[in-house]
Order: sequence, then C-alpha cells, then structure tokens
Amino acid sequence: MAITVTPLLNLIHACDAEDWSGGDLDTGVFKQGTGSLGESVSNTTSAVFTYTLSSTNFTGQHLYQWMLNTTRLDTKANGGLRMFMRSTNLATKTWYVAGSDTYPGGWQCYVVDPSSSADVESGSFDITQVDQVGVQFKTLQAIKAGLVTSYWDVVRYGTGLRITSGSADTITFEDIFLDDDNVSNAYGIVSKVNGVYFSQGELIFGSTTAGQHISFTDTSQIVVFKDQPVNASLYGIAVEGNDTGTSNFTLGAAAGSAGISGCVIKSAGTKKYSLDLTGANTDKIQLYGSTFNNAGTISLPAAGADNEVLNCNFDTCDQLNPSSCFVRNCNFISTTDVDSSLLWNSSADVEDCNFIANTIGAGIEHDVADTYTYSGLIFSGNTYDVLNSIAGVVNINVSGVGAASTAENTGGGSTNFISSLDIDIAVQDTSGASVADAQIYIQKSDAGKQWNYVSHSGNALNDTDFVVTGAIDSDLPSGGWIHVWDKSDNTKQNYRYSAWSTSTDTTFTLKGNVTGSATSTDGTSPETKLISTSSNFSTMKTAGTIEEGDTIYNSTDLCWAVVDEIVDADNVTTSPLQGGTNNEWQDGDGFSLHKLVKNYTITDDKVDIPLFNGQTDSNGEISTSYNYGEIGNPPGQGGYTSLPIRIRVRSNYGTPKYIPYNTSGSITGNGYTLTAVITEDDVAA
Repeated sequence: MAITVTPLLNLIHACDAEDWSGGDLDTGVFKQGTGSLGESVSNTTSAVFTYTLSSTNFTGQHLYQWMLNTTRLDTKANGGLRMFMRSTNLATKTWYVAGSDTYPGGWQCYVVDPSSSADVESGSFDITQVDQVGVQFKTLQAIKAGLVTSYWDVVRYGTGLRITSGSADTITFEDIFLDDDNVSNAYGIVSKVNGVYFSQGELIFGSTTAGQHISFTDTSQIVVFKDQPVNASLYGIAVEGNDTGTSNFTLGAAAGSAGISGCVIKSAGTKKYSLDLTGANTDKIQLYGSTFNNAGTISLPAAGADNEVLNCNFDTCDQLNPSSCFVRNCNFISTTDVDSSLLWNSSADVEDCNFIANTIGAGIEHDVADTYTYSGLIFSGNTYDVLNSIAGVVNINVSGVGAASTAENTGGGSTNFISSLDIDIAVQDTSGASVADAQIYIQKSDAGKQWNYVSHSGNALNDTDFVVTGAIDSDLPSGGWIHVWDKSDNTKQNYRYSAWSTSTDTTFTLKGNVTGSATSTDGTSPETKLISTSSNFSTMKTAGTIEEGDTIYNSTDLCWAVVDEIVDADNVTTSPLQGGTNNEWQDGDGFSLHKLVKNYTITDDKVDIPLFNGQTDSNGEISTSYNYGEIGNPPGQGGYTSLPIRIRVRSNYGTPKYIPYNTSGSITGNGYTLTAVITEDDVAA
C-alpha cells in the first residue's frame, strides 16, 4: 500500500549531536533518528537548554518539540515542561506546555504558536527574527547524582502533513499514524492512544501537483484535534486535486441511500478545525454517517456524480457552506456561529435534514433575496429557524410538521414562510367528458379579501409594471394575474405578471411585451374581431404569450379590449374596443400585450389578485399550488386555519360554449380538490 506523508515541517535540529547549550547525547533513549539529548534535573528548575539557529521568520508557523521526563514533574501551571524561543533582539518567550497533571509519560510532542502569549515573556519578541529555541524542566523529585531524567529530541517548525497515495490504493488514518510514528520520521503531528487518533496540525489530503493522487477511505474511527496552544487557524482537514491525478476522500460507508459506519472528528479545546472540501479537480468526496463536533467553518464541494453527504451530524460547529453538494438526512445541532449553522445559496441541494437547538445562531441563513424551497427540513428548539441578513425579501416554500416558521431579519429585509398546498380542479360536461381550455378563476372569498388593494401613483399607459400601495399578502402567487378596476369609467382590465416584490409598496413586473398588427379588417364585427395572419395566435397561446382574459391594446387607435377567445391561428375575438376614436380592429392597426392600457389613479382604482387564473389542459384539468403563509401557521403546526375561496369556471374557446359555473370552498391542510360539471349553453352561437 503506497502512502506518502510529506511533512509541512522544517527541521531545526535532530538532536543526534551535542551542539545545544546543554544535554548529553543518548543513543539508547530516543524518539527519532539515532539519539536524543538528556540532562539530570533533580528537584529543581533546570537551566534553559537552547539551540542557536540562523535568524528565521516564524510567521504563520508552529514550533514542534519532542520531550520525555522520567521523574515527578511540577504541575503544568507551574511549568513542569517548558518550551522556549528567543529573537535576535534577545527578547524571549517561555510556554508551560505540560506538568504532572497533564503529562501522560513517555515521549510526547508538544507544539506552540510563536505569535501567542507565553507564560513568561521578556522584551519585545520579534517573530520574524528567531535565533534560539530551547527546552526547560521543573521536577519535584531528588535523584541520584548524574542520573539523566529529562530528554528532548527532534525539533521542527511548520504546520502539519500532506498525504498522498497511489491512484488505486486505499489508505486510512492508521497508515498516516504509522508513517508519522516511524522512527525515521517522528513528525509529531498524528498520534494514537487507546485506538483514538490525535492530531496537532493541519492534514491536507491530495495535492495540486499534476500526477499526484489521494485515495483515502476510513470507517468507524475517532480523530481528535488536541487542546494545544496553537493558532486558531492551524487545525484543519482539506482535500486537493489536480488535472491528471485521482483525488478520492471518503469517511464512513454507504448502505443504499444511507450513510453508516462513520467517523467522529472533533476538537478537544477552543481551537477549532476547519473542513475544506472545495479543492479543484477532486473526483470523489463522500461523508457517510459521520459526526463533526466543535468544528470551525465547513465547506462542502460542488455537485458531482460521486460527491454526497449522508446521515451526518454537525454538532457545535461554525457555519457550513453546502455549495451545491448533495446533502441528505443530516443533523445541524447547536451551532456556535452567531449567524447560522448553514448558509443557503441558490444552488443548495439540502433536503430531509434536521436543525436542532440552534440558539447562538439560526438554523439557516439567507444572504440573497429570492424565493427558496425547503424540502423535508425540520426545525426544533431553535431561537430562530432562519436568518435573513440582507435588505430584500426572502420567500421560503415550506411544508409538513416542523417546517421553518420563525425568522430574524438583521439586514432590514423581511422573510415570508409559504406552505405549498396542492389545488386540483377537473372540468367535465354533463356527460362526463373532459372540457379542455376551460378558464378557472380562484380567489379568496369576501372573508379572505377581494378588491383589497389600491393603485399607487405613477401607473401610466404603456408601463411594464404595476405598483400597488403597501404590502400584499405573502400567500399570493409569485406569478399570476392582477385585475384592476378603473373607477373613472367603471371598467376592469386584466394583466399577467411574472414576479412581484415588496419594499414599502408592491411592484408587479408584467410578462414580456408582445406586439403585432392586424392584416385585414373584419367586414362584420371589426370592433371585436382581430385578424392577423402574421402573428399565429395558436402558437402564441401554446407559448403562453396570449391567453383568454389578457388585456390587449390597439396602439394605432389608442383603445383597448379583453381577449375573449383565441379562435385559430389568425383570429382572436375580444370584448368591444373602447377608449379610442373608431374603436375597431382595422387593417394595419398595431396591437400589444402585457403593458398598461391606460393611466390609473392612486387610491381610487382598486386591485384584485387571484390565487389562480388559468385554463384546463387537454385532460380538462388544472393542478396548481397555494402558497400558504398569510392566515396562520403552515399545515401541521398549531394555528393552522382553512382559507375560504371562490371558484369561477367558464369555457368560451371553440365549440360548444358552456354556461359559467360558480362555487365556493376552502383550502385546508390537505389542499383543495374539485370536479366542476358545466352545462352546454344552447343559446350561445
């Protein structure tokens, strides 16, 4: 099994020669190489045994030192084992790294961050010009004169290990430990005690160097980052790749769609570890059934055929960025991040997960205003389920028991929880045959709001949006219809919108403008019949750019009408044109759709926004959803309230024609289902 462990370390001294300020070479007691240095320390504080090196910049580095003591030490607080550094200006630092209350015996590698505060300091230490390192011992036991009690071995500075392998190999934490512990190496980064692996440096799996590989898989292991005086940015696991090498990293195992036999990765102290799995050119990143405890920032890879995170626990961690990775059946517990346990993004693929007891930060943060859908996400015990950290509106489609329901808005924006319920309506004639292209109009009943909104100022002829004064109910569709009543002439116009947004007032963005022109004048009913052989109304209907009910504008005669029937590719019938000079569809007249056809007056002109306005398909059916959120908590939670609605059905497309049908009902926690039976109109032509 080919494993290559490359130390991200620089050798200071191997301690195989007597060129320190003290210490005798011992070739029988050593951790690395062929010997170590030792001194007799009898019930006293020893001198500082130092090695002088060329001036070295230790910025961003850590000092690693192997030490061994065979007699009773003083406590750590009193400096039983100590590490020392000096800069060229003779300023010094001494760290108390262990003592009788923490030293387990045997050879131990200790690490310090040269930039950290030491237990004893003298002068203004210059980390960029270090010229001496050393060790010191304080013992509480008298021993026979000349008996060596205190040893030290190889000393290095750096940050951790890089692990690579053969392309077809599968290496484990055990392989890394055995390489580290080899007498020729003794890097002091990865150790093992009672089956638990300990790390006191960064672990980088793979490489950006072309042709290098990593194939790592392990199950059911425990890895602990030690509680040591290191820099907060030292500890971490990262995976890297390159164009020509293989880069695979797996913790745990997959059993069907579940993750099992995972590993536990944790930090023992306040210095957390990062988990960076975003390296370019990686081939397989898989986390199965694993627990990540007391981690810092966690960054998952982008979506990939072999990238997935299943049945993992993220407990007491900082924020996780999922990218577009496939994440299922995970638990996000008690985040230590002040924002949230998970940062959502537009590509996030996180489903069927639990967000539990997140009280320092929220369960999920959104930092982009948009509409999102939570699928199978359950929230419990959180101070806030969601954090909206921007100024815009965040709409979240939720469903089921335990759906997100609380939000903190720190950026001045707002958050709407929208529970999507299915609405299914089938239209049949009296013989039971399906009726295609029947117009279905669903609106809140009088108890639920009708003509409840008013026009804002500035809604003018040819505008491509319509502004309503104030905010609208959050349960209204993200795309649909608005119906405007012009008080001045008691007329009603219908417009379709593709989006709406609310700041102080609500702006409806109309669908894209469509234009064309009449190619002839109907000799019988020019006021209601538009003929255009150049437009292909059938194709426009299929594309959704024209529908029965659309308000259409005669841009030549400056009049308007409502589309009544799309007869065929060349012909449309409308309501009688009004507001122009001749109020006819004449040869050459231009027409447009999805722009305002008149000026509207603030406050006077009313607006109705239906829940749905559309046509049945070829099977005589419509299926839509209702975005629950305005009148109570989502279904499955306390406070759910049914919504009373009105339904109107008409069919005026083709033949036969049908008598309009009206009914009422309520959207409940199960949605709404209706079969409408309509009667043929024997009088209509």
